[in-house]
Amino acid sequence: MPMVEVVGLIPVGKTFMIGYGFVTKETTEGYTWVLEKVRQMLGGVTPNAIVTDREQGLLEAVSLVFPDSRHLLCVWHIDMAVEKYALELHKSDWIAKKITSKWWHMVRTAATVDEHERRWANFCKKWGGMVGYVTRTWMIHVQKFDACYTNDVMHFGNIATSRVEYAHSVLKNWLNSATLNLDSIWTLVDAHIAQQHVEIRKLLEDSRSSSMSVEQPRLFSLLQGKVSHMAIRLMSGEFDRGTKLGMGLELGCGCAMVGTHGLLCACQLHHLYQQDQPVHLDDIHIFWRTLRYDDVNHMPADDDAQLSQMFDEIRGCNPVVRRLFVESIHSQLHPENEDVLEPEVLVNPRGRPRRASTRNLSGFEHSQRRHRSMTRSTPQTDAALGLTNFPSSPGAPLEMNWRVGDLSSFRYMYLIPAILEASFDRWYDPVGDGHCGFRVISHALRGTEDHYLMMREDLYAEICDPRYSLIYGVQEYENTTFPRIQFFSTPCGRDHWMVSYDLLAFATRFNWVIVLVTADQRNGRMSWTGSATYPPIRYRRDVTKPVGELWVLHTGAHFLRIHVEPDSPMPPLSVL
Repeated sequence: MPMVEVVGLIPVGKTFMIGYGFVTKETTEGYTWVLEKVRQMLGGVTPNAIVTDREQGLLEAVSLVFPDSRHLLCVWHIDMAVEKYALELHKSDWIAKKITSKWWHMVRTAATVDEHERRWANFCKKWGGMVGYVTRTWMIHVQKFDACYTNDVMHFGNIATSRVEYAHSVLKNWLNSATLNLDSIWTLVDAHIAQQHVEIRKLLEDSRSSSMSVEQPRLFSLLQGKVSHMAIRLMSGEFDRGTKLGMGLELGCGCAMVGTHGLLCACQLHHLYQQDQPVHLDDIHIFWRTLRYDDVNHMPADDDAQLSQMFDEIRGCNPVVRRLFVESIHSQLHPENEDVLEPEVLVNPRGRPRRASTRNLSGFEHSQRRHRSMTRSTPQTDAALGLTNFPSSPGAPLEMNWRVGDLSSFRYMYLIPAILEASFDRWYDPVGDGHCGFRVISHALRGTEDHYLMMREDLYAEICDPRYSLIYGVQEYENTTFPRIQFFSTPCGRDHWMVSYDLLAFATRFNWVIVLVTADQRNGRMSWTGSATYPPIRYRRDVTKPVGELWVLHTGAHFLRIHVEPDSPMPPLSVL
């Protein structure tokens, strides 16, 4: 009989079993019976969110039993289904992954409804053959998975069914058989739940009794021992994300962490950090403050009363356990007396962990296997994909360390203009030591940023032509321009950064068309200073057109190289 398992999440990130049941068939009636029992077990508590896959009987059962809960669909299953269809349609594993990881991912992660509609229009324009399937299969459920609709749902980061699938795999290993009778299963699952209780108690106690090391101890000082370590870890990561956003924090934050996790977002954390104020306990959702096995309402409100209750519990513990608590408290009160070194970590462990169990392959995995031999026999390169190639040194890899994949990990995505959003597919972020502009040119020319000092020398040789005095300014030409370029130390100060006019010299020296996309922040708002296109201003007799296009993104304090596909709004290069 099919076994249905329902799991939940505790504040420290541990998955626990809520309930399980057996049904005769996986139909609406069977799922409704299971969910009715779960609702009785919850005692009137309505879940904020319920995450499932797109099984029709389960969809109907959730809407019947929990009409007030937000029903979310597993984004992982959606992505894999879209990739499977794209693989069967285009017969190319690379194209299928590109459609899923870039175009479909952009649609699914749109922060606003307007942004979602614009990205969906671009998807339909680019991949017309996919539109019918995606529309009738997934877009009818768009409010159950698209970020612009789910960012106000308190799902605590659960937008996929990976937790329940992992828990189900662990349970099957625990049972170690698929043909047990009901009384044997009852005994084994009961032991499995008992083990979960022990692990949950330990994890909750770790968050209560030990402090977590963070890079901003002042910011989270009031939360240690009162909220879970996972909550502090999430906010610390959100703070780091705000640091990477830099001057675009207000526009690029999105503030989704508040609605989805009940925690402070990047802009709120940086505001407190600038004011030298810590995060208060009232700013954290009650979920993350539930650090006892029983109901949170049983916790004494006063710190002294809570401390007294904890001491009473410790006195009643086993002497060995009591000694552990005493040592832990002593180490927190007197860290100067600690002389404990971190254990050595085995950095190169040998051997490979065995698979926990065998399983049936999913549909998209079968599709990948059918086309794997074809994709292996025809390796994809920039030239094969029709992408723009740039001159490189002998033996330099064609991919040149591009960052390809999830565009949400690109920290300057908010700076990409909407008109280029559909064409932007990869980027290169050089070391930000002040030489970043020259490192971008080195990456384009040599395939690596390591030759950035050579690029300074090439620029110096190029602008020795007196005609460049009219470009840089006659008075500044010798007194400012040459000393700025003749700098070969690290770090490089602002007075020696690359400027936009340097791109014109590079375009001329290497016969490129360089497109510069720039943005600036004034009065707390992002303002576009537009884009500038620099063609070569001279060429040899045998040259009929530039080598290619080089796209450079300037954030105001940092240069990056971005790649824009050939079908971008940029007009094609003309031939002389």
